[in-house]
Amino acid sequence: EVAKQLCYTAARLWSEKRYEEAARLCSMAKIQGCEGASQNIHEATVLHGGLGYTPGAQIGVMNAMAVSWEIAETPPDVQRDVLARALGIPVG
Repeated sequence: EVAKQLCYTAARLWSEKRYEEAARLCSMAKIQGCEGASQNIHEATVLHGGLGYTPGAQIGVMNAMAVSWEIAETPPDVQRDVLARALGIPVG
């Protein structure tokens, strides 16, 4: 829900031509969405035990997808650095 609201707010800001604010919120949404999905899928895998890793289990497929979401475009740790620079926080 947090990532969804960040996306909606970013879209509204973009339509208002507030591009820098929208870009910051997009970074936040990507971080929140990817990490939230990864955490939930990991918990589901643990809950299902060994079945979570079997080839026929949807959770195994979702786990692979979650990893690809994190590394697609820009990984969350790089997004954090970009966001920190945009907010004037030194990165090092």
